[in-house]
Amino acid sequence: MEEAERYELTRMLARSYRLLGRILAVCGEYTQANAYFDRALQIFRECEFRLDYARALHGYGVTLIERRAPGDVQFGKGLAYLHQARDIFADCHANIDLEWVEHVLANYRSETVRA
Repeated sequence: MEEAERYELTRMLARSYRLLGRILAVCGEYTQANAYFDRALQIFRECEFRLDYARALHGYGVTLIERRAPGDVQFGKGLAYLHQARDIFADCHANIDLEWVEHVLANYRSETVRA
């Protein structure tokens, strides 16, 4: 029980980091946002919380591509995160998350074609 409780607290902490990353990105505090997203990804990866990891990749990816232009390094990194999230969602049969990330990818795919 202690181990389960510890893992649940760890998950909550990492989810808080992910949320702080999104909030700070919206506020334009990109350096801090990136640090929180990176920390969330690290925790989710180390604890093998695959769906949470993919959701953090998704959120981070969206924030990266929303603030960059196609062809920019950060834009490419954001797209890579979204593709990685999509693969995990598909592997885990997380259909709602999968549809969500595919919708985002479709929107940016059409924008890069227009650019």
